[in-house]
Amino acid sequence: MFLLTTAGGFAADLPGSSDHPQIKRFAGSEIVGWDVRRFAHYWLQTSTYKEYDFETHRRKYASPPLELEGRVTRIWYEAAGNVSAARLADSYRNELITQGFCILYDSSKDAKFVQKRRNFLAVFAGIDIKSSCREYVFVAADAKKVRILSAVKKRAEGDLYVHVTTVEWAEDTPAFTAKKGAYAAVDIIETKPIPQHMVVEKADKMKPAPAFTAKRGAAAVDISKTKPIPQHMVVGKADKMKPAPAFTAKREASAAVDTSKTKSIPQHMVVGKADKMAKELAAKGRVVVYGILFDTDSARLRIESKAAIEEIARLLQQKPTLLVHIVGHTDNVGNLRHNLTLSRQRAEAIKTVLVDHYEIASHRLTPNGVASLAPVATNTSEEGRAKNRRIELVLQ
Repeated sequence: MFLLTTAGGFAADLPGSSDHPQIKRFAGSEIVGWDVRRFAHYWLQTSTYKEYDFETHRRKYASPPLELEGRVTRIWYEAAGNVSAARLADSYRNELITQGFCILYDSSKDAKFVQKRRNFLAVFAGIDIKSSCREYVFVAADAKKVRILSAVKKRAEGDLYVHVTTVEWAEDTPAFTAKKGAYAAVDIIETKPIPQHMVVEKADKMKPAPAFTAKRGAAAVDISKTKPIPQHMVVGKADKMKPAPAFTAKREASAAVDTSKTKSIPQHMVVGKADKMAKELAAKGRVVVYGILFDTDSARLRIESKAAIEEIARLLQQKPTLLVHIVGHTDNVGNLRHNLTLSRQRAEAIKTVLVDHYEIASHRLTPNGVASLAPVATNTSEEGRAKNRRIELVLQ
């Protein structure tokens, strides 16, 4: 069942957000993420997912996705309680069909999708969206229960495309700001029809053109042979160009830091690659992993941790028999008993991501926390304390 939104939205919705006028929300759900781009490129899934490319940060499919461009609206809905990803997806599917949409892809009808979902949700780690929750409500969700829908509605004013991803959480998980229930990521892409004067004529209507057809004030271009300009090649306006921070930390994170204003990361704290981790584990039986960050005095992972966790996942995927302790370390600020609990909770948060998102077997990972009992530097300086706040992998 769906419920039409009112003009003012719902009291619990993310401030400044609203439903898309063409898409209704699931009854009782709330907006927890929202973003609108007046013009953006979008690659719409219409076939079986194959793998995720960590270099380009894009998914690969059995058939090329539809390359769209236009106004893109992203809305994340939270449906807390006894709501499953399947129920949420079925409700959206029924509503879209009722509104005259044509279903282009439904993962529930794709047997191959059930077999291979590894890293499917990794794309959410790179999405820039204003949100009251963390990307990990999608990134760390149970990949086995994810549902996908793609649909299109033909319109004279421009075709309307919708892509829906639903995920499920079996219980409240504060480390990822996730509540028991389901979440839906709804992307709406509004395209514009090609102006009549730019439509390519059919061959039987074409006439031989003179050697030069351009007028003095304009140059004619055959756009039928061009492709959309990749997003990374779009030229920005001078007044919008600003130095980007080295890491784009979450805007709402309580411990967000613009690292472009800080000193460069010391060499010993740079995120290590999987092959180097493997060599150090073989030589020393342990390896320090820097680059995994949490909110202050919390086990909530920050988005900047993605690269380091991906390398740990690669290591474990390349070494399928490897068994490790994930050991959390803190500095000596605060109560020791509290820090022992905190360091263990942080190790458990990392294990959860590796198991739920990267499909690493749970028995291969044992989380532990030792607080400040095994420092690698002095705790009398900020630089030393930064070195001591770390994660280590130790061979079992």
